Amino acid sequence: MSKNFKIVVLAGGVGPEREISNRTGKALSEALKKNFQVELIELTEEQ
Repeated sequence: MSKNFKIVVLAGGVGPEREISNRTGKALSEALKKNFQVELIELTEEQ
């Protein structure tokens, strides 16, 4: 794969699944970093 691709992972949010979304988003970001440029955006309740 190529590091020329950038992937943005959105995590968090306002619902009851926020913590799970944050943990899953972080894990996914770490796995993708092996082959891609990755930016993790954690959405807060204010966003």
